[in-house]
Amino acid sequence: MFFLGIVIAVGLYAFTQKGNEKMVVQKEQNTESGVPLPRKEDIIRVFFNLIDEGRVSSALIMMSPKMIGDESSKQAWGVQFNAFENIKVVSLEPAGNNRYKVVLETKMKPEAGLAESIPFYGYGDGQFIRFIELEQIDKVWKIREIATGP
Repeated sequence: MFFLGIVIAVGLYAFTQKGNEKMVVQKEQNTESGVPLPRKEDIIRVFFNLIDEGRVSSALIMMSPKMIGDESSKQAWGVQFNAFENIKVVSLEPAGNNRYKVVLETKMKPEAGLAESIPFYGYGDGQFIRFIELEQIDKVWKIREIATGP
């Protein structure tokens, strides 16, 4: 009985070590400088999660300088992102080179429909499709474009 216990313990140890080796190899393949690199899809999900959480300034940092534009344009983006009561990524699929088709579920703050010439900034309550293009700037993926079509 003692011998059987030792065999089981050694077997479990060998099994866990083999699994750990696979994890180390996987981590080495998906990291740069020991830090896991996010996938492009993750960048898009984080961007909309930040907006949903009301962390608009953090979301703005994820946008390319070309998209943000000058200070007044940056403020306009901030106002638009603050108009969302909720925004969630429902689905996300590749749509070409660094471009993704994203289905968003949105709910707008009621006052956002009154403030602008385009009510709710072209969104509303329900599902909306947007095409998000990413670009890499200094090894960091940024939101380059948010469009209604490809």
